[in-house]
Amino acid sequence: MVKPFKLAWPVGHSDSMNKEDIENTKRALEALGLYEPPQLFTERFSTEPMIQGLKKFQRQEGLAPDGVMNPDGPTLRKLNAVLNSLEQSKQVDQRSDNLSHAVNVAPKSESGDIALVEPAEGEHKTPLDQ
Repeated sequence: MVKPFKLAWPVGHSDSMNKEDIENTKRALEALGLYEPPQLFTERFSTEPMIQGLKKFQRQEGLAPDGVMNPDGPTLRKLNAVLNSLEQSKQVDQRSDNLSHAVNVAPKSESGDIALVEPAEGEHKTPLDQ
């Protein structure tokens, strides 16, 4: 999962963009389905598809679709908020999956209900066991 990030320099229509900023922006937009990495190696360094993805993101979020993202600017703040939300959602899904797995592997009685299992000798009871 792509995590929120900071920019060293503005990202957009400029020749002086930071390489790490470009890569982080491309990964974030790709995670949101707004950027598809070019298939040809020679196109890999083009920033135009990234800028188009940035404009799509800005339009979706009600921001000015100028294709520019500044450090501490509204586009970066919104992008990081969306990435945070996705990460939190993924963590909730992971916890839910873990809980489902725990229920699926819990011992079942003959009727199919989850069977209560006493802790083995020497194991501590949890407050739920008491």
